[in-house]
Amino acid sequence: MSKKVTITIDGREIEAHEGEKVLWVALDNDIFIPNLCALKEKEHPSGSCRLCYVQVEGRPEPVTACTLAAKEGLSVQTRSPQVDRLVKSAFELLLSNHRLGCGRCPRRKSCALLKIARERGLKMRLSRLSALELDVEIDESPDTFAFDRSRCLLCGRCVWICQEVAGGGPRFYQPRNNPPGRHIPGGQPGPVPLYRMRALRRSLSQRCPLF
Repeated sequence: MSKKVTITIDGREIEAHEGEKVLWVALDNDIFIPNLCALKEKEHPSGSCRLCYVQVEGRPEPVTACTLAAKEGLSVQTRSPQVDRLVKSAFELLLSNHRLGCGRCPRRKSCALLKIARERGLKMRLSRLSALELDVEIDESPDTFAFDRSRCLLCGRCVWICQEVAGGGPRFYQPRNNPPGRHIPGGQPGPVPLYRMRALRRSLSQRCPLF
């Protein structure tokens, strides 16, 4: 068990385990930091959504809270002009690749995007970017639910579950920096179903930010 340290978040002194990620320290103490890709079980956070920026005292640039380790005397602010600008840009990038239409979406009451928008005063519409064309089919191959790629945020949580928790179940995933048709190692060319194992449904539904 790591030793306890005291860190400061938004002026509050909080006790945490040394090395614990600041994102989880904040969330466990009811301090909101937007995030989509983070999973507490992941030993090495990907930081891919770029939403959890915080300003660290003594550092010129914001850093991602999911990768920032707690240490004695660490002091961070969850809001600053730089943080807000980065989060707003990352949020709009996500929206540009996401089929909007919240009023008709069956997941609007549990949507992580809507929660982030409310907490940070962000708009669920594009102002600086153009929406990407999303011509994709809904994968209804699973027995218990359907997978709509036009609403997928590419957070990677389901991929990690399939690879690490379920030992490499079937999956389809196209990372943000990959061109169309290119898949993660182990994927297959063409429209490969993301889930086939019913046992995964509970884990996936608990962790998908839009479920």
